Amino acid sequence: MCDVFGISAFDVITAGKVGYPRTNLALPGPVGGPCLEKDPYILAEGLEPFGVTPEITLAARRLNERQPEEAAAAVEKATGMMPGFPKRPVIAVLGLAFKGRPATDDLRGTMARPIVAALRRRFDAAEWRGFDAVVPAEAFGEFGLSPCATLEETVTGANLVIITNNHPVFAAMPLDSLSARLAAPALIYDFWNHFEPRSLRLAPGRAYMPLGHHGSVLGPAVPT
Repeated sequence: MCDVFGISAFDVITAGKVGYPRTNLALPGPVGGPCLEKDPYILAEGLEPFGVTPEITLAARRLNERQPEEAAAAVEKATGMMPGFPKRPVIAVLGLAFKGRPATDDLRGTMARPIVAALRRRFDAAEWRGFDAVVPAEAFGEFGLSPCATLEETVTGANLVIITNNHPVFAAMPLDSLSARLAAPALIYDFWNHFEPRSLRLAPGRAYMPLGHHGSVLGPAVPT
């Protein structure tokens, strides 16, 4: 709904919490892992003999499972509007484990797989690299990514940076200074809304777009 109206889901959720400390509305983000990706379907199957369908639960899963394709389409559209965006971009993926809080190296059911797959279908000539604060380097081959040892190494020269989990190291990134390491033009796409877009001061030619705000690319790289 926020994408349709060109407003930020983060802003709507934040406003909904003002003066109401009991609520803990979740921010939009990909939900995977060895439990939550299958448990709704197990619940639904268990209810079938009783003639009950958990419609809201199943709708939530279907919506989440569409996110990789929808986000990849939004990224393709945004980068297509960037003058000079290369046909063979360098794409950096930040975060492979299915979650970052608490930190884990567990790749079971990680949404990074369908996210990378959806992006590959649109950027099939890209050069791929990745970083995860916990996952060992030998696991990166499963995703077709070249492992990098540091965030700085990962983003240097990248045209597209995809933040795919919520490990604290990503929330603590000095994004303004790191953005100068990216190629220009470049887009940072954040599945977890780690940053307040209006407070960012990115290097020229770099832009930031979070999930839940596809109606606007925040930065100087894309004409409005």
